[in-house]
Amino acid sequence: MFSTRISADLRAALEAAAQASGRSLSQEFEVRFRSAFAENPRVDRATDAVIGSGILGIVVSQLQNHKDPAARWHNDPYCWQQAVAAATTILNLYRPAKAKPVSYTPPGSVGVDAVRQAESFVEQWVLDVQTATPAVSMSKPEKLLPSRLREQMGHALADRPEVFGRSSEHWKEISRIGARFSELMRKARSDEAQHGKANPADLKLIRDIAKKLQSLIPEQQDDAA
Repeated sequence: MFSTRISADLRAALEAAAQASGRSLSQEFEVRFRSAFAENPRVDRATDAVIGSGILGIVVSQLQNHKDPAARWHNDPYCWQQAVAAATTILNLYRPAKAKPVSYTPPGSVGVDAVRQAESFVEQWVLDVQTATPAVSMSKPEKLLPSRLREQMGHALADRPEVFGRSSEHWKEISRIGARFSELMRKARSDEAQHGKANPADLKLIRDIAKKLQSLIPEQQDDAA
């Protein structure tokens, strides 16, 4: 027997998973907890998070040739060249301080736009990992994986890249301020719906935070950011 306290949203997620799998709650918990120990001992956790089943694996799995949606990197030259661009991008982003970045110029059919798409996928995932927080609500499943990858690779490696030319601290500040801005906007809309107007103090805060965000976000920012 093992007793532990878990949050209500995690229990709800476990119960839903148990119902879907046909297992009991205890069985579901054990299966998922046991799988956490099933890591390949020959692959360190940071490597797995960056180029194994982590960021690079996710990006390469998402790459598509729009002329052939079923194509993948291992059977289509277009997707393969995008995958090489993605791999080059991620290795450059996480390179040691004294290492010089390498470049990749795709031969033949893949143009600059296709390569840039692959690079942008990588950069956005790296940014999501950098701004991830440990305590993530189960109601936001899209935030769970970046949080796990960040924990796997460790803060020093996770925060190394300067995505879109800005440090991780810069993007984390934008993320923190943006979360506060969203919270105030939701409150203002709720107040308007219930009382016909928003709190003037909240509106002033919203304007001040908007100005702060505008000063932090680069003028010539990539669309993917």
